[in-house]
Amino acid sequence: MKNDETVFVEERREQIALYVNDVKKATVLELSQHFNVSSSTIRNDLFAIEKLNLIRRTHGGALALNNSKVGLEPLPSLNQNKMLAEKKSIAIKASSFIEDGDVIAISTGTTTFELAKTLQTKKDLTIVVNDIQIAYYLDFNTNHLIYLIGGMIRKNFHYSFFSDDNFPTINIDKTFFTCNSLDMKAGSTIPDVNLASNLQKILSRSTSSYLLCDSSKFGKVSFAQVLPISKIDKIIVDDGIGQKTIAAFKSRGLKNFVIADKI
Repeated sequence: MKNDETVFVEERREQIALYVNDVKKATVLELSQHFNVSSSTIRNDLFAIEKLNLIRRTHGGALALNNSKVGLEPLPSLNQNKMLAEKKSIAIKASSFIEDGDVIAISTGTTTFELAKTLQTKKDLTIVVNDIQIAYYLDFNTNHLIYLIGGMIRKNFHYSFFSDDNFPTINIDKTFFTCNSLDMKAGSTIPDVNLASNLQKILSRSTSSYLLCDSSKFGKVSFAQVLPISKIDKIIVDDGIGQKTIAAFKSRGLKNFVIADKI
């Protein structure tokens, strides 16, 4: 059990990482004044944050990481409030494809968490999840049948890994998943190759696939492919994607995009 001070330190470090990546570079003095802590505390924080691959320390401060790096994987807590309105609009649109009585799978992710929040009015769903926070939310707030896939929990990311031998032979109507990056050639990609393998296994047992992807992820590539774009039944995006991007995808014969209404 973490004590209050540990929780406070972690929260401050998350905010420091967000701040540095927003302003692109910051000095120790600037951070010390902004967060009202000593310079030595900031130096310790920057050391810890760099180990998580969220910033790059420099002499006297820190720099934002280049978000085009394929291995970059920020903690979920750093992403939960980014593009929040867009994620909510995508979740609402995705929910419209779920019918009462469906067997669905919802993968880990901040956008899929928003989808889980829309399911209180649905009836008689069976929901397969690999994210313990999503499972907890659904168990506490809905009457749906929840199937939590077992396995090792990835520390700080609150989802489980499973081996192919331990994945049950189940049948799923619709799988809703997210990605860190979406590129015309590379497809939907994420930094974690183990999670990508798990998602592929879940998707192989599903009749239909739905990718929930906000417009900030377009044109980027992460380490491991989940699915090529042509194999995804519907890609649900916010209206920030832009007509030029849509036209570019359609020129390749890709017509599986659904634009969510702004909220």
